[in-house]
Amino acid sequence: MRLLKKCAEVAVRDCLRVKKDEDLLIIIDESLFEIGSVFWEIGSKYAKNAFLIQMAKSIGHGVEPPEKIANLMKEFPAIIIPTTFSISHTKAVKDACASGARIATLPSIKRSVIERTMNADYNEIAKLTNYIAEQIEISETVTVTSASGTNLTFSVEGQKVFRDTGVVCDSGQMCNLPAGEVYFSPKKGTVNGKIVVDGSMYPIGRIENPIEITFIDGFATEIVGDFEADLLRKAIEPYGKNATYLAEFGLGTNYKASFSGNVIEDEKAMGTFHFAIGNDTITGGGNNVACHLTGIALKTSFVTDKIQITQEGQIVAKP
Repeated sequence: MRLLKKCAEVAVRDCLRVKKDEDLLIIIDESLFEIGSVFWEIGSKYAKNAFLIQMAKSIGHGVEPPEKIANLMKEFPAIIIPTTFSISHTKAVKDACASGARIATLPSIKRSVIERTMNADYNEIAKLTNYIAEQIEISETVTVTSASGTNLTFSVEGQKVFRDTGVVCDSGQMCNLPAGEVYFSPKKGTVNGKIVVDGSMYPIGRIENPIEITFIDGFATEIVGDFEADLLRKAIEPYGKNATYLAEFGLGTNYKASFSGNVIEDEKAMGTFHFAIGNDTITGGGNNVACHLTGIALKTSFVTDKIQITQEGQIVAKP
């Protein structure tokens, strides 16, 4: 418990930088009461007032929270959200940020992940994250390949590149915790090729039999594999074609994170490549569908027209 409290203090003090004249809101569902209680205990030491509110577990990632909670979020300057399913890519979070909130979401979080990844120097993570983001911002095209068969091309020309550094000290900022990733949406209609998912995939977890996903002009047109591919198709089916849209790419920059089969940690692990299909509104897009499914491809080489950033899963571009 001592380590969990230390990590919660890193989140409250160093990441959100909660002040004595601010109120802090912690939103949990019934599965995260222990973690939420620790954040409330630590938050109470730093905030003017700390409030812990529990809601029912959502049905999946990207689903909006209840309207009353969404409205409540607009009233707080600092918010921590450990929940089973992510609400990062929701209108509620976007609107709360627009109202001035600083938000840290911890989707699918486990105590072991917090204790392993939150005890890190987030200033160092921010330095690497910002550097990689800057290299992508000056690039126009990207190619991603791997020995397992990933071979994908897309454009990043004119796209905003986001930095999940874990430090959200300004109004309107949002991050995941554990943090440590560069993420962005590809230019609309430019994603073509294949991703071989051989790491983990929501809602499946660790992948035993690789899933091959073919993209044409930004949409997944074919999903091939064993039973894991069937599970992914079933997860997409209720939401229609918009759930197959390539919404996000990202690279992990957290040296404390490791590949564990838990997507929220896997996507932050140093050098991992991740993608998401579905909702892209948090990155400025207009595909407002109620799902956001993330997958991890391991040992990829990420090369832009300006610089090579990773080689077989290792970051080679350093500040």
